[in-house]
Amino acid sequence: MPNMQERLDAAVDKAEVDTGLLHNVVHGSITTEVTTEGGKVPSVAKVLNDMRVLMEADEAILYLIANGDSTTIVHTKNGDVPSAAKIIHDTKTAMDASAQIYHDIANGDVNTVVHTENGDVPSAAKIIHDTQTALDADAQIFHDIANGDADTVVHTENGDVPSVAKAIQDTRNTIQSGTNDLVEQAQTAATTATEQATQSKSAALRAIEAETASKQALKDAQTWVDGTDEEVAALGGRHSAREWVELAEETTKGSFPTTVSGVATANQTILPLPEALSAIDQVLMVSVENLSLMPDTYTLSNDGKSVVLQYPLTANERWSVKYLTDFQSMGTALDAVLYEDM
Repeated sequence: MPNMQERLDAAVDKAEVDTGLLHNVVHGSITTEVTTEGGKVPSVAKVLNDMRVLMEADEAILYLIANGDSTTIVHTKNGDVPSAAKIIHDTKTAMDASAQIYHDIANGDVNTVVHTENGDVPSAAKIIHDTQTALDADAQIFHDIANGDADTVVHTENGDVPSVAKAIQDTRNTIQSGTNDLVEQAQTAATTATEQATQSKSAALRAIEAETASKQALKDAQTWVDGTDEEVAALGGRHSAREWVELAEETTKGSFPTTVSGVATANQTILPLPEALSAIDQVLMVSVENLSLMPDTYTLSNDGKSVVLQYPLTANERWSVKYLTDFQSMGTALDAVLYEDM
């Protein structure tokens, strides 16, 4: 074990070595690195010089970012950075392009379509023009239906639609056909009575009675055609043929088209109607969630009381059916009443 003197001498020697190392750290040049037991230690001058070099590099980068022109891109350890002038220039360029797009949309004519990053956008004038064109087409269709003559059939996207005048005329023709049959029956009865009177010359009284009956039959037939309600009531009826026509015309005013709608249940394919139709052509439009179905995707049921869809609906889908009243069926019903009254 070393004595006190040996230990003191060792401590002095170590202190002298450490003092030399510290001296080199404090007074070394800007390139000095002192080797110690804990590794290499740069001199104070080297530390300050390295910091100055880094600060000068950062200062140069900041200077280029702040003072570079609109094309300057500064290379840094973390990637390329555009100068302030380039950022402002690129932003202005993008804003100018957007402003031009907004200007073209706002001020373009009815043919303008503006190309954007997200697709083509029509100008405000084109949107208004296209909407007005569609409205004008629909207005013309409604005008033709309301004001067309007795031969007018209007072509629509969902099929042909008769004018109001044609629908009434078709109903009148159906009823008139039944009236003509009544007149022909009366004339036949009169002719038969006259023939019987001619053949019964030996019975003058019976001939006179037959002739009287014939004249009364003609008078009654005329009453059935255009007599008053009181005159027809005396014969056991309610209205003359002329009155039935006028009632039919009054009944059909404003009665078409008719719309029925509802909310579907899961897998529903049957859309019920409040009245029976005679032909699928009376169905003007079938819509689901405001989208019109193609005519080949639905049919009319055999009894005419519902529309049958080719594809089922999902729960809570809203549906609607627009159709015309069955005037042919109305005419047939009126004929039945006329014959029954007689």
